[in-house]
Amino acid sequence: MKRSTIEPFLPVARRIRLQARYMGARRKASSSRNHPFRTPPVFVIGCGRSGTTILGTLLQSHPQSHYLFEPYHLWTAVDSRTDMLHLFQNAPAACSLSADDATPEIAQRFNALFGRLAASSPSHVLIEKTPINALRISYLDAIAPGCKFIHIVRDGVDVAHSIARLTGENSYRIAGKPHFNQWWGENDVKWRLLARDGASLGYHPFEAPQLQSNEQRGAYEWLVSLHEANRFRSMLGSRMLDVRYSDLTESPRETLSEIAAFTGLGARRDWLAVCEAHIDASRSPRAGATSLPAPMAEDFNALQKQFGFHGFAIPESSVKRVAEAASGKRIAPANPAPRAS
Repeated sequence: MKRSTIEPFLPVARRIRLQARYMGARRKASSSRNHPFRTPPVFVIGCGRSGTTILGTLLQSHPQSHYLFEPYHLWTAVDSRTDMLHLFQNAPAACSLSADDATPEIAQRFNALFGRLAASSPSHVLIEKTPINALRISYLDAIAPGCKFIHIVRDGVDVAHSIARLTGENSYRIAGKPHFNQWWGENDVKWRLLARDGASLGYHPFEAPQLQSNEQRGAYEWLVSLHEANRFRSMLGSRMLDVRYSDLTESPRETLSEIAAFTGLGARRDWLAVCEAHIDASRSPRAGATSLPAPMAEDFNALQKQFGFHGFAIPESSVKRVAEAASGKRIAPANPAPRAS
């Protein structure tokens, strides 16, 4: 059957599939049986559109890994607050969660679902990828003691552009959710939660509510994600590995060998060869510019410099002045000279 024929039915099929997976996960989460992990799980984190998917795909191809791709149904069954897209319910949710939010009951539900999957698999390491978990590092550390984090980071300008492009396409539809956006969720709920949580963490509380374009909001998500990784890096020590997306695409063998050693998977030659063939070097960052409120632009550029990226943010005031100059409008001086007395 041609895709054009089944296209009208896909939103309904998605709704049924999502609900079925969620209800199944809820039943399993109620188990009180303990499933000890053979090795602590590994979480792939980083702002979305930073290469988390391609890295996860490469790790999935390793014969000793058991990989979970964005298991939102499992997380919502563990803790309903993780449903920041409102995929399953319209309950209170959050993008950011801390160790204080990790109750013993939540830890038990995590073990009942994720521990059960790890115990039932012959694979050596459970690897889970959900980008927003970059804002839940201490929470994950509390419910999965000894866990490791692979933090993948990409040029923030490329990330912001990619988020804007994806939100504009918005091809992922779900029946019963007429205002659903595949990036920002139902009625922009993820953005509202991100702006709220980012502000509560001290990340530009006055500027975040002013952001209007998807590119600016994507840049803010990148900024908050990187700051959270920076905040917990010293606490985690050797349990966090930073990976630049450009290193993964331009030097895959060396980068993946380091990742394999970090996870304990082992850098098998056959696996590395498959991964090298899969990676397209044209995915490397293109660099460029974006515009943000001045304090946020300064912060954004400092993070770009930290990771050696070439893109940059221009203060909105400068962009406005250039646009006015191009249109022939008279521009007041940025620092007008005082009148002579």
